Amino acid sequence: MVSASPFGLPTFVFVDWINWPHIPGVARNKSIETLANNVHWITATVLGALIAGHVSAVVWHNKKHDINLISRMWWFKK
Repeated sequence: MVSASPFGLPTFVFVDWINWPHIPGVARNKSIETLANNVHWITATVLGALIAGHVSAVVWHNKKHDINLISRMWWFKK
């Protein structure tokens, strides 16, 4: 999105440590910027829905079937 942005903003990785170059040939291209923005938001929404679904599945298993999945998934066993 930053490479195709009409503002010409620099791309930084890890705050200000690395100045990332823009993708050649897409500078100030509104259609590529819109496509990248839509893909970004759809991917974020799907990832959020997957996380919410997994958390609700753990809660459902705990309440409905009395299965404690958190203790099986946690790093440190009790």
